Amino acid sequence: AMFTGTGSMGWYAVKGADSTLWWWGKDGGMGFSLDGSGASTIQNRPKQVPIPDNKKVVQVIAGGMAVVLCSDGTVYTGAGGCDDYQVPKGYPCTGSNNMVLNQVPGLANVTSIAGGHQIVYAVCGTDSVMAWGRRNLLGIGSNDLNPQTTPMKLELGLPAPVRMIVTNTSSTHAILVDSTLWGWGHSAQGEVGNGTM
Repeated sequence: AMFTGTGSMGWYAVKGADSTLWWWGKDGGMGFSLDGSGASTIQNRPKQVPIPDNKKVVQVIAGGMAVVLCSDGTVYTGAGGCDDYQVPKGYPCTGSNNMVLNQVPGLANVTSIAGGHQIVYAVCGTDSVMAWGRRNLLGIGSNDLNPQTTPMKLELGLPAPVRMIVTNTSSTHAILVDSTLWGWGHSAQGEVGNGTM
C-alpha cells in the first residue's frame, strides 16, 4: 500500500492486505529495524516491524528516522538516534528508546504526516497542524533556530484548513481543502514559489 525510505537507512513498506509495517536494508545500529536490538545488520528481505498494540498502519515516512501513522490517529516515531537537532522524535528520547516505536504525545485525530528527517508535521483532521523538529531555514515557520522537541500547534493564518503537507526540511507546501497551494520556508532556489530567492 505504501513504500518509503532512503538508501542509507533501508526501506519501509505498509502491506495493503493487513496494514502491517515491514523494513529491510542496512541497519548500522541506529534502530532502523525497530526491533529493539540495535544490531548492525543487513536485512535482505522484508522483516515485520512490531507495532504497539498491533495497531494498523496507514502511513509511514522516513528520513533520519521513521514516523508511523496508525488508523486510530496516533503517531509513533523511532530509529536514527536521539539527537533533538537532527532527528527529533517528538518525545523525550534518551538511551536506546529510539530502537523501537514510541507514541508521540499531544496528538489527536491525525489524518496525515509529512517530513521524517529534521521536521515532522501532523495534520489533525481539519482542526490544526502540529509540527516538531529543527527550525533552521524556517522549515516550520519560525525564525527561532532552537529545535522544537515536542509537537506545537502552528498558527499558519491560512484561509482554509490544511488537507495535506509536503516538506523537504527547508521549505514546506500545504494543499488546503479549497485546493489552493501555499508555501513557506527557505527559498534559496525559489522553492517557495513566490518569485523570490
